Amino acid sequence: IPPNPFVNSSFLPAGGAGPQPDDTAAFSSGVRVDYALPSAFGLTVNSAAVFWPATVAGTISDATSQTDHHMVYLNLSLSGVSLPPNVDLATYYAPAAGQYSTTLRNSLHIIIDDHTIVDYNNVDEVMQVIDAANATDVRLIYSNANLPKTSFTGSVPAAVAWNREHVWPRSDGVDQDGPDYSDIHHLFPCQANVNSLRSNFPFDNGSNAGSSDPFAPESTRDENSWEPLDRDKGIVARAQLYMMTRYDGSDALTTDLLLADNPNPAGTQGVLTTLLEWNRMFPPTDYERNRNNAIYSGVQVGAVTYAQGNRNPFIDFPQFADAMFVNAGTTSFGKWQYGKFNFAQLLSATTSGATADFDGDGRNTYAEFLSNTNPLSGADSPLTLTLNGNQLTLVFYRPQGGLVPEQAALQFDDDLVGPWTTVPNWEAASVITTVGDYERIEYTTTITPSTDPRRFWRLFFH
Repeated sequence: IPPNPFVNSSFLPAGGAGPQPDDTAAFSSGVRVDYALPSAFGLTVNSAAVFWPATVAGTISDATSQTDHHMVYLNLSLSGVSLPPNVDLATYYAPAAGQYSTTLRNSLHIIIDDHTIVDYNNVDEVMQVIDAANATDVRLIYSNANLPKTSFTGSVPAAVAWNREHVWPRSDGVDQDGPDYSDIHHLFPCQANVNSLRSNFPFDNGSNAGSSDPFAPESTRDENSWEPLDRDKGIVARAQLYMMTRYDGSDALTTDLLLADNPNPAGTQGVLTTLLEWNRMFPPTDYERNRNNAIYSGVQVGAVTYAQGNRNPFIDFPQFADAMFVNAGTTSFGKWQYGKFNFAQLLSATTSGATADFDGDGRNTYAEFLSNTNPLSGADSPLTLTLNGNQLTLVFYRPQGGLVPEQAALQFDDDLVGPWTTVPNWEAASVITTVGDYERIEYTTTITPSTDPRRFWRLFFH
């Protein structure tokens, strides 16, 4: 036991001369818990009971006020820490490795298809576990507020009730007879009036002048879209991406769900470009990951375990979204990550995260992405120079498409002291060719080594 003023570290588990009569091997094999210490992760005692002596029962404080070392039953919940999935994700998604576009969607569909259906009438009970804000309340989508678990719709007035929000609306391709109706991956607790206000509107960046509900002032509806608060933008994006991938119309009583920038056709939601942007801007949280794990492996409600047995791929690997929808000739950081790292590496932020430098070459992963270098090698350079007579040629790469905000510049300096100078008209003087999702820039200039000053060059993204 580590030194701690709250722990009786002199206790000998194998028996000995402790100060209490139960400090011996005869009591429960000499094993006991001395104290429950505060937890930085939010340790909540939901219920407790003392089994001996029989006259003492109730909370932990009841027990500790009347006895020192007696057996105590505790029902605990832990918040603020991400629980690992009880499945090897690299193995789970292995059939989809290296695939893109429609092929990737089809492979992911096969992986997550044919899940175990949870009866819709039991979904609210499952939500009280996987969407618990604390021991008594549920977390609400579209709102920073919580409501009591006991305030499920029908038991209290609508103004203070919560119900089940279908992120993919029931009136837009999800009927009440198929497995999509009760698929928990797109069902979330929502305040009843807020749910009605969202209706079946697609998701998009809306107008600041849109209407909202007092219970969720952070989320707004304009004439043709619904914009949730920032906290939930990534959540709804990945929920809709999941539904589009899971349901292709091959299951009985389902339709082919589609995402598009024009969400008007029946069975189509969106706005796709916005959802992809939200997926990039608001990555998965511990709440999402824990929820995904629970839906996959099961939730205990009374004597029954409810488990769908499938996962939301876009929570496990948000890079799937850009690998599926960002077309050839355009790149994004997520799409590039997906092509450079395997699944095990993608799960490690110290290997594939934007600020990681796994190969130790002094350039982080995001810088390697911008210059199209190998994040696992360390042997390549973002800028190559070749001198042929008095012709100096510099070659580098820059991302194609409109998804990368940084702009490339070719700069020089004569003494490394600065300021650095951008080469005038370097783009117009370069030969630019397309290589995959990047542009290859080849710039040639004439120098006279015997008279020109020493010069340093760099590729600068700003």
